[in-house]
Amino acid sequence: MPFRVIERFAKPKAPDTEMEDAIAVTSDFCAVFDGATSKANQSTISGHTTGRQAVEILSKAICNLPPESSVSQCGNFLTASVNDFYRQNALCELIRNQPERKLTASAVIYSVRKNEVWFFGDCQCRINNQTYKNGKNIDTVLASVRCDILNYLIRHGHQTETLRL
Repeated sequence: MPFRVIERFAKPKAPDTEMEDAIAVTSDFCAVFDGATSKANQSTISGHTTGRQAVEILSKAICNLPPESSVSQCGNFLTASVNDFYRQNALCELIRNQPERKLTASAVIYSVRKNEVWFFGDCQCRINNQTYKNGKNIDTVLASVRCDILNYLIRHGHQTETLRL
């Protein structure tokens, strides 16, 4: 069953920063890629941020993903596309030695054939006014720990305004 894109919009985090997100639509898939901000604060060999480079590779790769792919086949295919980029640009050793320079992105992909939505990474989507999240357990645990610490400090006389810093 074909689908129709009724709206698409992407905007960088700040006015003078490179867009690290992308929307890719084919007859078989609709994908939203969110490039991860580099931990190394360095560009790739192409002059783009690692997040931008990742979404460019993934946006092109999704166009070649076989329509009958499963979620695991999709994940393997997209990962192989990034690995191919590393090999073609002699970056394998660099990535092994400096893993913080990896090209990474989160993605939400809709498969027309499977009528499924696939989540890769920490992302969310909204379908028919319902939000679906794919958060990480560690984020929930850390939020709980922060909450406990803040409650303890407030009970022991710290002012809320000073804890916001």
